[in-house]
This record gives sequence, structure tokens and C-alpha cells, in this order.
Amino acid sequence: SARELALRHPGLKIALIEKENKFAFHQSGN
Repeated sequence: SARELALRHPGLKIALIEKENKFAFHQSGN
């Protein structure tokens, strides 16, 4: 699961959150 992956790779979780934030920022920009 994604949660297991995040637990194994904490850095990956942070990268995903950053990606989500950038995407959300672009969405609200419209």
C-alpha cells in the first residue's frame, strides 16, 4: 500500500506531498 511505501521511504512521502502541493497551486491558479 502507499502507506507502507511511505513508511519505508519517508523521503518519498515528502516528495509526493510537494508534488501534490504544486499541483493544487496550479489548479487554484486557474
